[in-house]
Amino acid sequence: PRDPNGTEALSEYRVVESFRDASLIEVRLRTGRRNQIRIQARLRGHTLVGEERYVYGPDTLRTIDFGRQALHAYRLRCQHPTDGRTMTFDAPTPKDFQDLLARLRRATH
Repeated sequence: PRDPNGTEALSEYRVVESFRDASLIEVRLRTGRRNQIRIQARLRGHTLVGEERYVYGPDTLRTIDFGRQALHAYRLRCQHPTDGRTMTFDAPTPKDFQDLLARLRRATH
């Protein structure tokens, strides 16, 4: 049931790649709520790799070792506050995240 005191949080997602124990997903936020991706994953019965707060199920299900939340904002887009033009910022995938993906791929094949 919906929380009558809750705030609307809209996201679209797609599975980019599936591994044996995890999936790489792309999320497009339609609203920008704090912890939105983490909370929505938890509500759907999933836990982000490296997540410690919004977890689902027993610890034995979280077997992938990663020192932080496996989240990466590769692109941020917003409106400039004074002239309204669209601003886009891209960030390369960090090395630790690339290493995690390589490890997941090896474990899958």
